[in-house]
Amino acid sequence: MTDFAPAHPLKGEPAGAHGQPLTARRIAIYAVVAGVFIWMPALALALREWDTLATHLLLGPDYLSFYAASLMTLEGAPARVYDVAAHEAVQKALFPQSGYSWFFYPPVFLLLCLPLAFASYFVSLGVWLAASFAAYVAMARKLAPPAIGVAPFLVFPAVMMNATHGQNAFLTCALMGAGVMCLASRPVLAGVLFGSLAFKPQLGLLIPVLLAFGGHWRAFLAAGATVAGLCLASLGILGLETWTAYIAALPEARRVLEDGVFGHEKFQSVFALLRLAGASSATSYVVQGAVAVGVAGALAIASRRSRDAIACGALMCAGAALVTPFILRYDLVLLAIPLMWLARDAQRTSLRAYEIVIAASAFLLPLVPLDFTDATHFLIAPFVVAALFGVVLTRVLQAAK
Repeated sequence: MTDFAPAHPLKGEPAGAHGQPLTARRIAIYAVVAGVFIWMPALALALREWDTLATHLLLGPDYLSFYAASLMTLEGAPARVYDVAAHEAVQKALFPQSGYSWFFYPPVFLLLCLPLAFASYFVSLGVWLAASFAAYVAMARKLAPPAIGVAPFLVFPAVMMNATHGQNAFLTCALMGAGVMCLASRPVLAGVLFGSLAFKPQLGLLIPVLLAFGGHWRAFLAAGATVAGLCLASLGILGLETWTAYIAALPEARRVLEDGVFGHEKFQSVFALLRLAGASSATSYVVQGAVAVGVAGALAIASRRSRDAIACGALMCAGAALVTPFILRYDLVLLAIPLMWLARDAQRTSLRAYEIVIAASAFLLPLVPLDFTDATHFLIAPFVVAALFGVVLTRVLQAAK
């Protein structure tokens, strides 16, 4: 029967220590133990070197971008957030020894950033991470199968990456996962949740494909209305000049991506893979576009054939990490959704050995050292994510027969 019941081995999986088969409970334990070994050195460093980390802002450095944007908006100058010199000056005034963190988000995200500077920096950072992590945990508790539990996804290395950067991937993953789970039973709410991802549009490129080809028209309209409403709200609150400044700043975002201003090795996309290998920006865009079209086509076919909205949603989340050129390591928190779905689907058809290897590789992917990628000019992430997408796609299509 199911291989994720505690007493049953996983199909095709070699025996564990002393010849005992790997079960759901054992896999969960291994994942948690691995996570503890991953997290403990970082926690020990944080406790021992707190003064250095705080002074040089080595903990939550990306959050400084959000916090500075909040300060500037509260002071009545939201458009200046997109002025790199002005934005950097505010960051340096707060932490003189910190590096610069760009702000390439649309004005919709400024609405979310608006209250962040009401508290001191580290208090604000703590509240931000606690609230967004709580949303991620709530989503994971609903999506992760009981046989595995939520614990492995709490120590997922991408979770550590997001926490140490002070980024927003907990929020994006929570919204995406909740939208996926609501799609069949509460389509309007699902659309609102998907539309709320307008603050990070590069991760929502496949949402229209899922909704249109899956026939989820109520969710499609609700998502569109939510995006329009958020844009209009930001226009009314922040002014037209803020949107004008954002549009004018887009070439700078493109330059950062194409020239690898903070390192192509930090990106996890097909585009970055090719740029690291020496390909031109034009060639890299063409290949990235071809991959995006292929992924979108596969999702369209799966959404047409399958009535399982959660399965197709998990496929969309895996594909989201493939179609955009602008994705960083902390954004890989999104892979928790297809990984949770694989654990659920193993109750229908047991995981084969190669599927377990691919899932484990995706789980550990954020740990690939940047120095390795920089030294070898080889980015492994697109291959691992593509393999994960292939596993999920195969299972979705097989179940739809």
